[in-house]
Amino acid sequence: MSKISVIGGGSFGTVIANIIAKNGHDVLFWMRSDDLVDEVNQKHENSQYLPGYELSEKVVATKDMETAVASASVIFVAGPSSSFREVVKQIYNLHLKKRC
Repeated sequence: MSKISVIGGGSFGTVIANIIAKNGHDVLFWMRSDDLVDEVNQKHENSQYLPGYELSEKVVATKDMETAVASASVIFVAGPSSSFREVVKQIYNLHLKKRC
């Protein structure tokens, strides 16, 4: 299966990452918080946004954008509209620019 990146560690991104993982894909889940990255990777939960919602072990969180997008065949941006432009510029500069 393909590797899919989900960018945005809120409730929407958390659910989308888990749905993708439950459909057999490996998910690289980018979020800004070191504490949430550790929690997702160790406890398979994002208690800040969805306490008690168990995440698949196929969801691997990272705070490093380059790691999140480098090997992705699909990038799903699930962040708030206020940061959308900034995040997409980062993705473009790290990943898409090299492929275009």
